[in-house]
Amino acid sequence: LHGAVERYEQVLQLLPGQEGAVADLVSLSKQEEVSEQAATLVRPHLEDHGRWQDLATVLDARAGLSQDPEEVLGALRELAQVRHEKLGDAAGALEATMKLIDQSPAEELANPLQAAMRLAGELDGLDALIDELGKRANDDSRYPEVRVAIALSAAYAASDYLGDPDKALAVLVPLLDAELADLSVCERIEELA
Repeated sequence: LHGAVERYEQVLQLLPGQEGAVADLVSLSKQEEVSEQAATLVRPHLEDHGRWQDLATVLDARAGLSQDPEEVLGALRELAQVRHEKLGDAAGALEATMKLIDQSPAEELANPLQAAMRLAGELDGLDALIDELGKRANDDSRYPEVRVAIALSAAYAASDYLGDPDKALAVLVPLLDAELADLSVCERIEELA
């Protein structure tokens, strides 16, 4: 497969944007052993020719196949952006953003959580998103600081956007039961109670 990618590189040097080569490289980006090489080669051609759906396919493949956590996060961020801004696919962007939330460390959750709220609002799905975030906040396989960050964000959305303090409390109280509630969680619970 490496030889095939190299041949396509030669074709694209002679005929930039050649349809067959670009399509084959998009397919090869989904193959684990040549994904990175094919994606690196084909991306400029996809961007130059506005082939956003194919770029989304390549980004999704890299997010799923890369062993580099930073590349995965970058691919998911870019995938969400391409789906939303170039393809007008808010649901697809939300899906990528939720994957980003699942992969992000606690200190990098603020932006994806805010983006998820905006996208869910655009889709009239904020209530369902808060429920989904509540499940993630109660998932004890996640790091405690990640659970707290997700819960606080979901509770904020429930109380301040939906005007539903009971829903906010339903997200936060399980953190007390799990003995994960820090000062910010306790203060928020007190405000809502």
